[in-house]
Amino acid sequence: MKKFFISLSSLFIFIFLISFLRFSKGFYKIRSQKISHAGAIVALTGGKGRLLTALKLLETTQIKLLYIAGVEENVSLEAIFGSGTIQKTHRNQIVLEKISKSTYQNALYARTYCIEHGIDAIVLVTSTYHMQRALYIFESIFPENIEVIPYPIETDNFNLDDWWVSPIGLKLALSEYIKYLWYRGMRLGNRSS
Repeated sequence: MKKFFISLSSLFIFIFLISFLRFSKGFYKIRSQKISHAGAIVALTGGKGRLLTALKLLETTQIKLLYIAGVEENVSLEAIFGSGTIQKTHRNQIVLEKISKSTYQNALYARTYCIEHGIDAIVLVTSTYHMQRALYIFESIFPENIEVIPYPIETDNFNLDDWWVSPIGLKLALSEYIKYLWYRGMRLGNRSS
């Protein structure tokens, strides 16, 4: 009986590792694309560089709206970007969503906002390590008539060249993988228009 449990445990670990390796290939597959159209940039809080990248996209593209999902209740634009960082013309183009507390909730609130405002495509800005899960959730929750364009960014704490040798990088990757499996298991997919 003991050999059976050891064999079963070994098989489980083997399957988990193979599955994790397949998942980690996704860090390299989803790349930032040239943005030709979108009604909004949706930036997810929680990772270094996400919001500044999103602001730069707002300033350098034809996109007219930056929707920042998951902002703490008492946080202002100045607290996020520093005073003087945001041009006056862009202040009215930034929405701070302050209710959601998870990537799933980010997607739910962003979906409602996009539907109510007739937005047909978004650029989803988040960290490279977070993009697979975020993209899966957003594509599962958003209706088919709203395109989700991924825009992953590399961060200091997750370098694509050596994340697997960094304790922080490996922890982030494993954490994302487990959360991704959780959401896949929930079978969110019910895309409709």
